[in-house]
Amino acid sequence: MSDTVGLDWGGNGWIAVIATGERDPTIDVAFYPSMLNAWRDNRDAERMLVDIPIGLADDERRECDAIARSILGADRSRVFFTPVRDAVYEDEYEAAGDANEAATGTRISTQAYHICPAIREVDGVLREIDAARELLRESHPEVCYAVLAGGSGVGPKSSDDGLERRRELLATELGWPVSDVESIESRHIDEQPTHARRLRAGNRDDLLDAFVLALTARGETASLPGDPPTDRHGLPMEIVAPATVSDLR
Repeated sequence: MSDTVGLDWGGNGWIAVIATGERDPTIDVAFYPSMLNAWRDNRDAERMLVDIPIGLADDERRECDAIARSILGADRSRVFFTPVRDAVYEDEYEAAGDANEAATGTRISTQAYHICPAIREVDGVLREIDAARELLRESHPEVCYAVLAGGSGVGPKSSDDGLERRRELLATELGWPVSDVESIESRHIDEQPTHARRLRAGNRDDLLDAFVLALTARGETASLPGDPPTDRHGLPMEIVAPATVSDLR
């Protein structure tokens, strides 16, 4: 098996977890200032999953977001509704809210607005590079963790208990002790000298999110919805999840 890559936005760049090898994979971590850098460095990977919306609706909410929210149940707020394309490309929060309200009847959350620059960046790469379309697909860590947990809650990633539960799920998926997952965190965050540190302490959850996407990409997956529609540029409006997501629907 070739490399599989999970990517999560880390506030000032993309955090990548790269899994290599079919059995007991080697796990590496990288940081990329742009999605173009991430794609170029991993273009030979088998698959890349990214926690960012791909495929932007024009005048309605995306079905994949609604399905993901229903799967998470009480934790549905962890998946926000993706703004419509015109809203994503507005430069001011109020203007973006106005554009989304005109199209869907609802305004956008501040969380959604703050990742619009990252959405635009990925959208640009996929619209300009055909090969990237074949490799890079959207996923959502919270859905992936819910599947690994069999539908039980994993707690908020802002809490110590929530982070520990995510480590446990990753370790179980790999057949590792939890300490091995913790070691990867420490090596790329705590043990780095300050002048060379690309990942901050606040990026622990981002690292773990990229980790679960890299592992999801290694296995059988399903699209939410099963036959995803495409946007005006032919990009699929889907969320990729472990195939056993069907057990939670």
